[in-house]
Amino acid sequence: SDEEIVVMGNCKTGGNIFWGTDLKDIKARLEKDAYMEDVHVKRALPNTIAIELKERKHVAAVVYGQHYVVIDKDGIVLRNTEVDPKITSVYGLTISKIEVGQPIEVEEKVKLRQTLEMLSIMESKDMYFVKIEMTDSGVDAYILDNLVYKGTPQNIMEAMKNKNLQKVVTGLFNLKIERGTINISGGEYISFNPAI
Repeated sequence: SDEEIVVMGNCKTGGNIFWGTDLKDIKARLEKDAYMEDVHVKRALPNTIAIELKERKHVAAVVYGQHYVVIDKDGIVLRNTEVDPKITSVYGLTISKIEVGQPIEVEEKVKLRQTLEMLSIMESKDMYFVKIEMTDSGVDAYILDNLVYKGTPQNIMEAMKNKNLQKVVTGLFNLKIERGTINISGGEYISFNPAI
C-alpha cells in the first residue's frame, strides 16, 4: 500500500523536499525489498516527493523440504516461508542456492526456465495449475489435486497456446469429471484416461 511504501522508504512529512530529504536513500531503502523491481524517486514541485515503482509478482513456490521458496516470473527469490503461499507449487527441483532478491539457483536450469515460461503462458491463457511436478519424461501439471496433465513443457505450452487444453478441461468439467490424466503429445494429440 502507499502507507507501507512511505514507511519502507523512511519518508517523513513536513520537511523541506530539497534539504534533509535524500532521494537516493529513499530509493536504496525501497530497493532492499525483493518485491521492488523498478523504483524511481523524484521531486514534484512545489512540495511533494513522488515515488513510482513496479512490484514483482509471485508466480510459483518451489518446494524445498518443509519450506516454500516464492519466486517471480524471472526466478527471483521473493521470500522463503513455511506457510503455503497458495500459488502454484513446483516439486522436483534441486536447489543449490536461495538468496532473497537474487535468482534461485537449481541444478535443473532448463526445467526451471521451461516451467517459468509455462506459468507465464498459463496466466495469459486463463489456466491455473495447483502444482507442477518434474518427471524424467517431462512434467505433471495438476489443475486439481486429482486431475493432471502429463507431457513435455513444450507440448503443454503448445496445447495452451492453441487453446486445445482449455477445450479439453472445459469438456471434462461440463461432464463433472474432476479426476484423471490428460496426456499431451506433440501436435494436436490429447488423450484422457480416468486413472491417475
